[in-house]
Amino acid sequence: MNGEKLYHYTSVRGFESIIKNKCIRMTRSDFMNDPHDCQVFFDIVEKYINEKMGTINLSEYLHHKDNHRYVEEVLRRYPPVAYMKYLFKTIPLYVLSLTGEADSLPMWNYYGGDGIRLAFDSDGLIHTMSSSLCRDASDFLVKTRVEYIDSDTKLEDLTLNSFSDFYVYSYNGKTERAELRTPVVQHNEGENLRYFIDSFIVSYIKTIAYMAYSEDIEGIPNCRRMMECPSKDFFICVFENNKGQSSEKTRFKADIDLYMLILAARYKTKTFENENETRIVFFKQDELEKPEEKIITSEYKFGSFLKPLIECPFHTDDVADILLAPSAKQLPVHMETYQKLIREFCGKTDDFIVDVSKHDVRW
Repeated sequence: MNGEKLYHYTSVRGFESIIKNKCIRMTRSDFMNDPHDCQVFFDIVEKYINEKMGTINLSEYLHHKDNHRYVEEVLRRYPPVAYMKYLFKTIPLYVLSLTGEADSLPMWNYYGGDGIRLAFDSDGLIHTMSSSLCRDASDFLVKTRVEYIDSDTKLEDLTLNSFSDFYVYSYNGKTERAELRTPVVQHNEGENLRYFIDSFIVSYIKTIAYMAYSEDIEGIPNCRRMMECPSKDFFICVFENNKGQSSEKTRFKADIDLYMLILAARYKTKTFENENETRIVFFKQDELEKPEEKIITSEYKFGSFLKPLIECPFHTDDVADILLAPSAKQLPVHMETYQKLIREFCGKTDDFIVDVSKHDVRW
C-alpha cells in the first residue's frame, strides 16, 4: 500500500460493524449531516441558468430548418433547470466521507466521540470499492476532494484543474472490470465552470430540437406533441437520448449529464470547512434501476432516526492504521492489552499500528 492516507472517524459500535461485516456504509446524500449537502452547487447553477435563458438567442444553437418558436415553447415548459433537478432527484448519490485530518479534535467531537479513527490507503480502498460496486455500464464510483463555498458564490468563481480533479471509475465490458474513466467532455485547466454549464444548456437545447423532429423516441408516440407529455416522461426521453449517444461527435452529451452529478458531490458549504473532506461517491446512471438500500437507525445526541444507505464489501488489508479516541486513556483496561485485542479483532500482526490520540480531554 503506497497511496495517500485518508481517515474515517466512527464510534466503537461503528468500528465493530465495519470489521465484523467487512463492509463500509455509504449514506444517501439527502441524509448527510448537512441537509444542503450536494445542493449548494445546484443553487448556484440554477441562478446562472435562469439568467442565461432570459437572454439566450436560439438561432446561435439551432439549424435554420428548426422551428425556433416551437423549441422555445418546449423550453418554457421543460426548462434546463427542471431537467437538472430531475437528474439529481432521480439518481441518488451515496457518499463515504473521509478526511485528511489524522488526529483532529473537532472530528473526534463531531463523529468519533469515544470511538476509533481508521486510516485507509486511498488507492487500495478505491480499487476495492470500485471492484465491488461497479458491475455494469451504469455504475460509477467517484473520488473527489470537497471544495467549500458560500451560498452566494458566483459560478465564474468555481474553477477546476480540468476534470482530472475527479477520479471516476466505471465498468469496462471488454475487460470485465472497473477502470479509471477518461472523460469525453472537455474542460481547460484552471477554467471556471461557466463554459461547462453553457455546454449543458446547449446540449439540452440541441436534444430538444432533435426530439422535436424525430419519430422514434420511445415514450412519445408523436414528438410534435411533446407539450402534452408529463415532465417525468419528457425528461426520461432526454436522459435516455443523451445516455445512448455513442458517436464521437455526440458522446459528450452523456458525459455532461454524468459530470453534473459529480460536480454536485464536490461542493459543500463553508460551515464544514474544518473537516478537510475527501468523499467517495457511488451512483447508478439509470432512471429505473436503483442500488439496493439498507435502512438503519442512527443515534444522535438529540435522538434517533432512520437513514438509508448502501453497503460496500472491503478488505481489512486496506486499513493502514488505527487511532483510539482521547478518552481511551481513561479506559479501565491496560492500554497494551486493549491494543493487542484490536489487532486480533482486525486480523492484524503485532507490528500493525494501533495508537492513541495525542489530544487530552477535560472531564
